[in-house]
Amino acid sequence: VSYAIAAAATLFLLATAAGSDIHMEEMLAGSILWVQWPAIIICALIYTITSTFHYIFRDKFIKLSSDYQGAMKDGMNVMWWDFLFYALMGIIITYTVEIAGVLLVFSFLIIPATFASLFAQTMRNRLIIAWILGAFASLCGLIFSFRYDFSCGPSIISFLGLFLIIASIVRNVTMKSS
Repeated sequence: VSYAIAAAATLFLLATAAGSDIHMEEMLAGSILWVQWPAIIICALIYTITSTFHYIFRDKFIKLSSDYQGAMKDGMNVMWWDFLFYALMGIIITYTVEIAGVLLVFSFLIIPATFASLFAQTMRNRLIIAWILGAFASLCGLIFSFRYDFSCGPSIISFLGLFLIIASIVRNVTMKSS
C-alpha cells in the first residue's frame, strides 16, 4: 500500500513538472545504458556489504521468514531483525531504482522468485533457478533491445513476463497430466 501511494505521489509530482515525460520514463524504466562508473562502484559496494551481512546472519533471516512464531518463542528479537532486513532492502532498492527504474527493480524482485516457486521446493534450488532466469531474461532483453532499438528495462521486463507465462502454462499442463 505504501509503495502504491509513494509511486502515485511521485508520478503526480512528475506530471506537473516541465519535461515530465522524460523524468517519468527514466524513473519507471531506468537508464541502464547510461550508468556512470561511480554509480556502478557505489552499487557494487552496497551490494557486497549487504550480501555479506545477509550471508553471515542468514540463519536468523531464514528463521524469521520461515517460522516467525518460532523465532519469537526462541527469544529472537524479531522486531530488530525485521527492521534490519527491511532497512537493508530499502537501501538496496533505493540505489538500484536510480539505475534500473522502479519497474525493472520490482520485476526482478517478484518474477524470478515466482517462476522458481513453480518448479522448486527448497530455498537453495529456488535461488539458483531465480538467478538463472534473471540472467537469461536480462541477456535476452539486452539483445532484443540492441537489435530492435528498444529501451533495455522494458525489454528485460517483457522477457521476464514472457518466461513466467510460459512457465505457468507448462506447470499447469504437467500438473493436469500427472
